[in-house]
This record gives sequence, C-alpha cells and structure tokens, in this order.
Amino acid sequence: ARKLRVMEHFDVIIVGAGAAGIAAARKLTQAGFSPLVLEARQRLGGRAVTHDFAGTPIDMGAHWLHAARQNPLVSLARGMGLEVSRAVYRFRALKDGARLGLIAGYGLDHAWERAEERIMEAAEQVARRGHDMSLTDAVGNAGPWTRSALFMHGAYDCGAEPDTISTLDFATVEDDRDMLVSGGLGALIARLGEGLEVAAGVDLRGIQLDKDHAILTTADGQAWQARAVILTVPLMVLAGGHVTLPPEAGSLREAARRFHAAAYEHAILQAAKAPWSNRHDEIVLSMAGSEHATLFAHMEGSDLHYLDLVATEGQRIAGMDEQGRADAVRAMLARHFGEAASHATRILAVTQWAQDPFARGAWALTKIGHSAARAALRQPMGHLFYAGEASSATQWGTVGGAWLEGERAAGHVVAALTGA
Repeated sequence: ARKLRVMEHFDVIIVGAGAAGIAAARKLTQAGFSPLVLEARQRLGGRAVTHDFAGTPIDMGAHWLHAARQNPLVSLARGMGLEVSRAVYRFRALKDGARLGLIAGYGLDHAWERAEERIMEAAEQVARRGHDMSLTDAVGNAGPWTRSALFMHGAYDCGAEPDTISTLDFATVEDDRDMLVSGGLGALIARLGEGLEVAAGVDLRGIQLDKDHAILTTADGQAWQARAVILTVPLMVLAGGHVTLPPEAGSLREAARRFHAAAYEHAILQAAKAPWSNRHDEIVLSMAGSEHATLFAHMEGSDLHYLDLVATEGQRIAGMDEQGRADAVRAMLARHFGEAASHATRILAVTQWAQDPFARGAWALTKIGHSAARAALRQPMGHLFYAGEASSATQWGTVGGAWLEGERAAGHVVAALTGA
C-alpha cells in the first residue's frame, strides 16, 4: 500500500476500488487528471473477485455480464483479448430429487411467465397511481406453482423475499442477454484497475467539506485533502454509519435509509457426478418440501458448481462461522438430494458477503415505495459525488451498472473542476 503523508492534497480522490471506482479513475485519467483511489481491502474489485480452484477460475461474487448490449465491460474485455461468450441457459426443475414431469414442468413455466407479466402490469399501474406494492402482492395467485415463481423472481433474481421487494424497482431493470468472460469477472475488473494509483488497506471513516476542498480521515488517523471526492463505498456500508458524512450529504444519508440489503451467497461445490445435473452451465431449481434451492451446475464444463444461498437463508448462513456454514450447506444438500449425495460432495468455500464489513450485502434494494431513492443518490453534494450499483437507474445490482455510474460521476467531476 502507498504510504500517505498527513494532509497530502489531490485534485480527485476516489473511495473504493470496485467497478465504479475503477471506472471513475480510468475516465478521470483519460481526461488528464491523476486521481488517487483509496481501497479498504488489500485487492481491487470490491464485490467482484475471482478465486482459482484447481486451475478453474470461479467468481466468488458477481459472475455474469448482464445487459450485454449496453454493458461497456463486454467491449473492454474483448479489447484485452479475453473471450466473451453468451450465457446459454439450460434449466432443470427437480422435486424431491426427481425431475418434474412434462405437465408439472409446463405448470411451473406458466406460473413463472404469468408472475412476470403480472409484475410488469402492476408496475405500470404503480407508475401511474404512485402507490408501490411488493412482488407478492403484484403476483397474487398464479396457480399451484406461485410460491416457486415468486422464489425465482424474488429470492433468486433479487436476493430478498418477494414481500420485501418493490415492484417498481424490480421493473426498472433493463436486461437483454447475459455474457460470461473467460478468466472470471472479478479478474477482469482487477485487470482494468492495473496502472491506477491505488492505496490499499485504507479504511475511510469521515468526510468533511470546506468551501473549496474536502477533507478525508481514516480509521488510523490519516487525513488529506482533495478538490473533489467520488464515494463508491457500497451503500449498505454507508447506511450502517461506517463513514461519517458531512451535513452537505444529507440527501445521501436520507436516501441510504430507503434501501435494504440483498443476501446472495455462493457455496462452491465439487462433484463430478452431481445428482442435480449432468450438463454444463445448467440452472437447477430444486424443491424439497416447501424449501427451494438453486444451483449453477458444471460451470464451464468443470466439476464445480454454485449452490446459491439467497434471501433469508443466505443471511442466516452468512452469519455462521466457517464450519457452521459448511454444515448448513451439507444439510441443505441432504434435504434435496439425500445423505449419500451430500457426503459425496466437497464444499470448497461458502461466501459471507452479508457479513463482510466492506460490503454488507450483495447489492442494495429500495424499500417498497422508495424507488426514487436511486435518483437521489446521483445528486452532487458540493465537492462530493456518489456512484455505485445502487445509484444506477436501470442496472442496479450489476457490475455493468456500477461501471457506468462511475463514469457518470467522473464526468461530473471533470465538469466541476474545469468549469466545462
């Protein structure tokens, strides 16, 4: 980590070396500035990080390049010589370990599609009348597979229970196709940050704004100035009070209270003969009694799999110690696929984004009735600007959305500092 002198002065300081921070730093560098990026971790990437498992790169956080037609990371990855391929989703539904029959499968598909139609219809009504509602209320009764459809749209898609998700917020997300990048999305973000001036291990705790500069202070007592600051700390970290914000950031503090955290953890499994799937890159929905679980099977043709731990269950397991998380995952596998299959599966890692002090969740969801809070996050606060996935109007919860927001904030800084 770069050692900083007390009260060292910079034109621009960016707080956070995730996608938004790196995007902002790259754009400012291209505009002729020399920004400093402060990062609390000892690595780049934020909630996008790739680990190597026996030669196979696996993303521990963000994985897909969503909305590929408008996602700038697709062309950036290709420009670096990386292979970017369309995610061709295969889907399988299981009930108590057995594949659904034709009629049941049709019923599930119909409920899934009907639920989405009702959500979008409700969102149009909400936009006209101004009275938001939860996904649960929007869907109502879509038949015998309603609970499964709500699980997929709510917990699986958004990382929260459907009765806590804003219909209007859900409907704003634009998506067309998903892509996968060779080597992992986290590795891509880290590579894009190479060459930037980054000070790692710097835990920001306070920001003050004076007439013509900002003063930043850290947990170890360091302090320095900048003409402008771009804050890209995950919103739920700010909502928890980790950073003391200045009075001028009242709109940011108020907006942060109108969000709640998504819980989305990955259990990395190794199983050559997985009972849930024999095809690569297949999304599996498993139902055991009233419990739902999803897996992403045989990633890139390997014997590695995600078991997704989402919403209430993800939050619960993330709060356990390492052994507790492994035991909980093994118990879940046993409920869905039997004791023998559970013990034959290796549990390589279980993430804890919900407990990570520099993440506090997978992404930020607006509370019901507060979808306008995302726009409030984008408002300049004197010399202070906020950017992150949470401030994206149409790509919240995604790395692509965070990247575009970082570029947007950098554009505001350039205009402010140059008078353009």
